[in-house]
Amino acid sequence: MIASSTRRTLPPGELWASATLPSAGSSRSSVCPGCGHDLEAVESLRAERDRLEDENRALRAELSRAAQALHHALPAADPVLGPRSEERAPTGAVSATFPLSASPHPAAHAAPPAGYSAPPAAYPAPPAGYPAPPAAYAVPPAAYPAPPAPFTPAITALPLGAVAAAGQGIDFGAVSRLSPEELDRLPYGLITLDAQGRVIHYNDTESRLVGLPKERVIGRSFFTEIAPCTRVREFEGRFLELARDPVRVRVQSFDFIFRFARGEQHVSIVLTPARTRGQFHMALVRRAILAT
Repeated sequence: MIASSTRRTLPPGELWASATLPSAGSSRSSVCPGCGHDLEAVESLRAERDRLEDENRALRAELSRAAQALHHALPAADPVLGPRSEERAPTGAVSATFPLSASPHPAAHAAPPAGYSAPPAAYPAPPAGYPAPPAAYAVPPAAYPAPPAPFTPAITALPLGAVAAAGQGIDFGAVSRLSPEELDRLPYGLITLDAQGRVIHYNDTESRLVGLPKERVIGRSFFTEIAPCTRVREFEGRFLELARDPVRVRVQSFDFIFRFARGEQHVSIVLTPARTRGQFHMALVRRAILAT
C-alpha cells in the first residue's frame, strides 16, 4: 500500500515503455499501468491495422493501373466531354482530369451514324387514281327558305253560284275571324257544323228568319233533327263530300228550296271549311219566299 501511494504518474509514452520492459525479478506485465487496457489485445489490433493498410495500398495501385488502361483505351475526343487530357495521374492515385472548358451540352451534337437514313424532304404524292379533295367545299345557303305556313282553308270574297246571282258577296276569310257576337250581326244566316253535322253555332239572323230559338238547335244534328228535308244527296251528300276531303273540295255552292207551312224559301247555300279544323260554315242567303 505504501509503495503504490508513492508511485508517480507517467506520461503515456513512458507508461507504454514501462509496461513493455520487464521488471527485475518478475515476468512481463500484460496490462497497461496507466489505462488498464490489455496490451496483448492492443498489439493484435495494431497488427490488423497494418495488414488492412497494406491491402488498401495494393487495391489503390491495382485501381490506378485499371484507370490508366481505360484512359488510353478511350478515343482521342469524346462527343460530350471533348478532348481528353494527356496528364497522367500520380502513381498510386486515381485521377480523370478533363479540360475545364468542356461543356456537358455542346452546341452541336455529333452527326448520326452512317447507316442512319434521314426522313424524306417531301413525302411522295398520292397515286394517280386517288381522288383529290375538292378545292372548296359547298357553302350552305345564308338563309334557308321558311317552311310553308300551316294550311288554313278560307274563301276570300267568294261570289260563287247562286250567291252571286243573289247579289251577295261573302268573305269567308273574314267570317272565320269574327267573334260569336259579330257572327250574330251578319245580314244572312250562318250555321257552324262539326264533321258529323251537329250544330255548333246558330247566328241570330238565321234564328229570326226561321223562327227557331238557339237553345233548341245548338248541339243537335242539322240533317236529322233540325231540317230533315236536307237529307238528300244534293245537300247532305255535298256536305259529307266536303267533310271527307276539305283540302280538295274547299267549297260547295248550290241552290235549295225549303218548304214550310207558310210557303217555300229559295235559299243559296255555300259550304266551306272554318278556321278551326273539323268545323264547317254554312251560309244561307234567302232569295225569295213564295207563297203556296
